[in-house]
Amino acid sequence: MDNQRRNRTITIKINGNERKYKEETGNVVVESQPEIRESTLSTEYDGFTEVAATQEAADESFDWILPNDDDDEIEEYIIAKQPVERKKTNNSISILKKSLQKKQPSGPIKSLLFSILLAVVIGTSFGFLVLKLVISEAKVDQVTTIPQKTTTDKEIPVGATGALQLQPINTYIVQGGVFSSVDSANIEAEKVRQKGVPAQIIEANGQAFLFLGLADSIDKAKAIGTRMKENDIEVFAKAYSLPEKDLNELTSTEVNLLKEIEVVYQSLSSLASSVMLSEAMDEKVLLKQEDFLLSIDKKEIKSTKIEQLRLDLVGAIEKLSAYNQQKNHSLVIEAQQHLLSFIRTYLTL
Repeated sequence: MDNQRRNRTITIKINGNERKYKEETGNVVVESQPEIRESTLSTEYDGFTEVAATQEAADESFDWILPNDDDDEIEEYIIAKQPVERKKTNNSISILKKSLQKKQPSGPIKSLLFSILLAVVIGTSFGFLVLKLVISEAKVDQVTTIPQKTTTDKEIPVGATGALQLQPINTYIVQGGVFSSVDSANIEAEKVRQKGVPAQIIEANGQAFLFLGLADSIDKAKAIGTRMKENDIEVFAKAYSLPEKDLNELTSTEVNLLKEIEVVYQSLSSLASSVMLSEAMDEKVLLKQEDFLLSIDKKEIKSTKIEQLRLDLVGAIEKLSAYNQQKNHSLVIEAQQHLLSFIRTYLTL
């Protein structure tokens, strides 16, 4: 048994090369190797076994711990990790951007805020524009109202000129018809005059309107029309407005007259329509308007049209005053005729 164990050949691998050893008494001989190296081993088998096992374990650990290929793999591993680290950095940047985008207003909110901002800008701009227009209009009004305020003798000397804007005058008319020509209207006007009805032809828009009476309300105009229909005269009542007028180069006397012209006309229209319906006449109102017209110095009226307005109103006052004394109905017809003439003259200003 001992001889078999001692004559046993042992193979040891050192640095990847296999070397065979043969155990003899006291020595281990290497077989079939170019370089024969002797190694003194323990004479006891157990000790030799431990030394060989230790060397073989060292050789095996040396094989996988320190290969040249492993160094290359470590370098490749480090290079492979670099793009991973960059991706992580990029991910962190993208996460930061996403968080910032979340903090920013979303699409609808952003558009709403933009709309509000745009509305504020437009509203502010429009406000400044309107304010500028109002200021400019106020300046224009101040310029145009200066002549109106300077209508007294103290502010406008006699003979000086001024400007005035007449406001529309609303009245009510008893109309006998509309004709295509003035000649046709004149024929009808002559017929109604023979029946004791006033008549005045008004030309407008290429037509001839036949006015047969006036009043200060639509009810009075309808009532007067009903009486005319009793004489077989076809009429109808309607509202009528005298347009506003812009007049220049007026004397102070003309301005004073024109400023009160609407009040005088409306008062006389009310008195004339009341008397036409056999109603009582307010004599105080008549006297007040008469005093005003008598205070106007006709010598200071340079415009023939404005003078004609004054004469129409004075004629109506005279006829109404005469009626108040004589109670003659024909005088009321003449008063109405003067007021209808006033309307025609006013339209020619």
